[in-house]
Amino acid sequence: MTRHNWRTAFLAQAKSDFNVLVRLFQGRESERCHRLHYFLMASEKLAKGYLTNGKERPQPTHEALVRFLRQAHLFRDLRKRCRMTSKRQFQHYLVGLLPIAQEAENLFPRANEPKPNPEYPWQGTEDSICVPCEYAFADWEWDKPRSKFIKIMEFLESCLAKN
Repeated sequence: MTRHNWRTAFLAQAKSDFNVLVRLFQGRESERCHRLHYFLMASEKLAKGYLTNGKERPQPTHEALVRFLRQAHLFRDLRKRCRMTSKRQFQHYLVGLLPIAQEAENLFPRANEPKPNPEYPWQGTEDSICVPCEYAFADWEWDKPRSKFIKIMEFLESCLAKN
Protein backbone atom coordinates (compact mmCIF):
# COMPACT_ATOMS: atom_id res chain seq x y z
CA MET A 1 0.00 0.00 0.00
CA THR A 2 1.25 3.47 -0.91
CA ARG A 3 2.18 5.81 1.90
CA HIS A 4 0.23 9.06 1.49
CA ASN A 5 0.03 12.52 2.93
CA TRP A 6 -3.33 14.35 2.91
CA ARG A 7 -2.74 15.81 -0.55
CA THR A 8 -1.77 12.59 -2.29
CA ALA A 9 -4.51 10.66 -0.47
CA PHE A 10 -7.26 13.05 -1.61
CA LEU A 11 -5.88 13.15 -5.15
CA ALA A 12 -5.69 9.34 -5.32
CA GLN A 13 -9.31 9.04 -4.20
CA ALA A 14 -10.36 11.80 -6.61
CA LYS A 15 -8.74 9.83 -9.44
CA SER A 16 -10.59 6.68 -8.40
CA ASP A 17 -13.92 8.52 -8.17
CA PHE A 18 -13.27 10.14 -11.54
CA ASN A 19 -12.57 6.75 -13.13
CA VAL A 20 -15.95 5.50 -11.90
CA LEU A 21 -17.57 8.67 -13.25
CA VAL A 22 -16.04 8.10 -16.69
CA ARG A 23 -17.37 4.54 -16.77
CA LEU A 24 -20.83 5.72 -15.72
CA PHE A 25 -20.80 8.51 -18.28
CA GLN A 26 -19.63 6.27 -21.15
CA GLY A 27 -22.11 3.51 -20.38
CA ARG A 28 -25.11 5.83 -19.98
CA GLU A 29 -26.98 2.99 -18.27
CA SER A 30 -26.87 4.82 -14.97
CA GLU A 31 -29.27 7.50 -13.90
CA ARG A 32 -27.96 11.04 -14.17
CA CYS A 33 -27.96 11.43 -10.41
CA HIS A 34 -25.18 8.83 -10.13
CA ARG A 35 -23.03 10.64 -12.67
CA LEU A 36 -23.54 13.92 -10.84
CA HIS A 37 -22.87 12.30 -7.48
CA TYR A 38 -19.54 10.86 -8.63
CA PHE A 39 -18.69 14.14 -10.31
CA LEU A 40 -19.29 15.97 -7.02
CA MET A 41 -17.19 13.46 -5.09
CA ALA A 42 -14.31 13.55 -7.58
CA SER A 43 -14.26 17.34 -7.89
CA GLU A 44 -14.50 17.91 -4.14
CA LYS A 45 -11.62 15.54 -3.40
CA LEU A 46 -9.52 16.96 -6.24
CA ALA A 47 -10.04 20.47 -4.91
CA LYS A 48 -9.27 19.46 -1.34
CA GLY A 49 -6.15 17.64 -2.46
CA TYR A 50 -4.79 20.70 -4.20
CA LEU A 51 -5.86 23.08 -1.43
CA THR A 52 -4.04 21.25 1.34
CA ASN A 53 -0.31 21.38 1.93
CA GLY A 54 -0.32 17.64 2.54
CA LYS A 55 0.36 17.88 6.26
CA GLU A 56 -2.99 19.28 7.32
CA ARG A 57 -6.31 17.55 6.76
CA PRO A 58 -8.57 19.53 4.40
CA GLN A 59 -11.50 21.44 5.80
CA PRO A 60 -14.63 19.32 6.36
CA THR A 61 -16.80 21.10 3.80
CA HIS A 62 -18.27 20.16 0.45
CA GLU A 63 -17.64 23.64 -0.97
CA ALA A 64 -14.09 23.33 -2.23
CA LEU A 65 -14.30 23.39 -6.03
CA VAL A 66 -15.07 27.10 -6.41
CA ARG A 67 -12.31 27.98 -3.93
CA PHE A 68 -9.90 25.73 -5.82
CA LEU A 69 -10.75 27.29 -9.20
CA ARG A 70 -10.04 30.72 -7.76
CA GLN A 71 -6.58 29.53 -6.70
CA ALA A 72 -5.77 27.03 -9.47
CA HIS A 73 -3.81 29.60 -11.47
CA LEU A 74 -1.18 29.41 -8.71
CA PHE A 75 -0.41 25.78 -9.61
CA ARG A 76 2.03 25.88 -12.51
CA ASP A 77 1.63 22.21 -13.32
CA LEU A 78 -2.11 22.63 -13.85
CA ARG A 79 -1.68 25.21 -16.59
CA LYS A 80 0.51 22.76 -18.50
CA ARG A 81 -1.87 19.86 -17.85
CA CYS A 82 -4.76 21.95 -19.19
CA ARG A 83 -2.66 22.76 -22.29
CA MET A 84 -2.79 26.51 -21.72
CA THR A 85 0.06 28.54 -23.17
CA SER A 86 -0.20 31.63 -21.00
CA LYS A 87 -1.17 32.55 -17.46
CA ARG A 88 -3.79 34.94 -18.80
CA GLN A 89 -5.36 32.26 -20.99
CA PHE A 90 -5.44 29.86 -18.04
CA GLN A 91 -7.03 32.43 -15.73
CA HIS A 92 -9.69 33.18 -18.36
CA TYR A 93 -10.37 29.44 -18.70
CA LEU A 94 -10.71 29.05 -14.91
CA VAL A 95 -13.06 32.04 -14.65
CA GLY A 96 -15.21 30.37 -17.31
CA LEU A 97 -15.49 27.26 -15.13
CA LEU A 98 -16.60 29.16 -12.00
CA PRO A 99 -20.33 29.30 -12.84
CA ILE A 100 -20.36 25.56 -13.55
CA ALA A 101 -18.52 24.87 -10.29
CA GLN A 102 -20.96 27.02 -8.34
CA GLU A 103 -23.90 25.17 -9.90
CA ALA A 104 -22.26 21.91 -8.89
CA GLU A 105 -21.72 23.03 -5.32
CA ASN A 106 -25.36 24.10 -5.17
CA LEU A 107 -26.28 20.45 -5.74
CA PHE A 108 -24.80 19.33 -2.45
CA PRO A 109 -27.59 18.31 -0.09
CA ARG A 110 -28.13 20.63 2.85
CA ALA A 111 -30.23 19.97 5.92
CA ASN A 112 -33.66 21.61 5.85
CA GLU A 113 -33.21 22.85 2.28
CA PRO A 114 -35.61 21.01 -0.04
CA LYS A 115 -33.97 21.22 -3.45
CA PRO A 116 -32.79 18.85 -6.15
CA ASN A 117 -29.59 17.02 -5.29
CA PRO A 118 -28.13 13.82 -6.73
CA GLU A 119 -27.83 11.99 -3.44
CA TYR A 120 -30.99 12.18 -1.29
CA PRO A 121 -34.76 12.48 -1.87
CA TRP A 122 -36.19 15.94 -1.18
CA GLN A 123 -39.54 17.54 -0.51
CA GLY A 124 -41.14 18.81 -3.69
CA THR A 125 -44.33 20.79 -4.11
CA GLU A 126 -47.60 19.89 -2.39
CA ASP A 127 -46.41 16.98 -0.26
CA SER A 128 -44.59 15.25 -3.13
CA ILE A 129 -41.29 13.57 -2.44
CA CYS A 130 -38.77 13.75 -5.26
CA VAL A 131 -36.23 11.00 -5.93
CA PRO A 132 -32.82 11.77 -7.48
CA CYS A 133 -32.82 8.72 -9.80
CA GLU A 134 -36.11 9.94 -11.33
CA TYR A 135 -35.07 13.58 -11.70
CA ALA A 136 -33.74 14.82 -15.07
CA PHE A 137 -31.13 17.34 -13.85
CA ALA A 138 -31.83 19.02 -17.19
CA ASP A 139 -29.85 22.15 -16.29
CA TRP A 140 -26.69 20.16 -16.94
CA GLU A 141 -27.38 20.09 -20.73
CA TRP A 142 -26.70 16.36 -21.01
CA ASP A 143 -27.44 16.07 -24.71
CA LYS A 144 -25.47 19.05 -26.03
CA PRO A 145 -22.12 18.28 -27.72
CA ARG A 146 -20.11 20.71 -25.53
CA SER A 147 -22.19 20.60 -22.39
CA LYS A 148 -20.92 22.25 -19.24
CA PHE A 149 -20.69 18.79 -17.74
CA ILE A 150 -18.17 17.76 -20.43
CA LYS A 151 -16.27 21.03 -20.02
CA ILE A 152 -15.75 20.58 -16.28
CA MET A 153 -15.00 16.85 -16.69
CA GLU A 154 -12.20 17.71 -19.11
CA PHE A 155 -10.76 20.05 -16.49
CA LEU A 156 -10.90 17.31 -13.83
CA GLU A 157 -9.28 14.84 -16.22
CA SER A 158 -6.45 17.30 -16.96
CA CYS A 159 -5.87 17.94 -13.27
CA LEU A 160 -5.73 14.24 -12.48
CA ALA A 161 -3.47 13.28 -15.40
CA LYS A 162 -0.04 11.95 -14.63
CA ASN A 163 2.91 14.27 -15.18
